[in-house]
Amino acid sequence: MDGFWELTDELLNIFLFVLLALNIVALTFSVKALVLGVIAVPLLLVIRAFSVAVPVRLLRHRHGFPPFTRRLKV
Repeated sequence: MDGFWELTDELLNIFLFVLLALNIVALTFSVKALVLGVIAVPLLLVIRAFSVAVPVRLLRHRHGFPPFTRRLKV
């Protein structure tokens, strides 16, 4: 049964990335889009780091996470 779910996961990932590639091909580039992208990437990385750090800090005593868990998850 694991093989079925692994194959399904791979096929859905392929489908997702094909759709993303088609979307990028249809995208028209502009300075505004470039600036928004440059702002969005660091902002999302900070948000991701915060969303991982808070639960890890709250649950570290109960679950005993390995030393670099937070860095790996970000």
